[in-house]
Amino acid sequence: MERREFLEDMAKRVFACMNSKDFESLKPVLSETIVFDFPGLKPVEGPRRVVVLLNALVRKYKGLTFNISDIVIDEQENKACVVWTNFGEHLSGEDYQNRGITLIEFWEDKISFLSDYFKDTSFIQKPS
Repeated sequence: MERREFLEDMAKRVFACMNSKDFESLKPVLSETIVFDFPGLKPVEGPRRVVVLLNALVRKYKGLTFNISDIVIDEQENKACVVWTNFGEHLSGEDYQNRGITLIEFWEDKISFLSDYFKDTSFIQKPS
């Protein structure tokens, strides 16, 4: 398998896990030193903590589906940038949708860094 194809497959695997809410199957491809930088939170380190955070994030929704529109690969830097839209229903019953990108970095064929960037960040705004 070519490097480009491998990185793209790994990026798709992350979003397949998001859509199925099966983060345990993601653990084998997470580096022991992974860092997840999610907007509004302090970066989370380590595979166990990343999986706990991912589970907590999706629990806020009755349903949440991600659709990938593009994946940009940088083979030399071992990075993938996934452009996505999502939609679902918040536990409150309100419809939810957003657009954004997820930067995924790899080290020794495992995911070493995840960072999300959103168009709509109102869901993380703290009341004044």
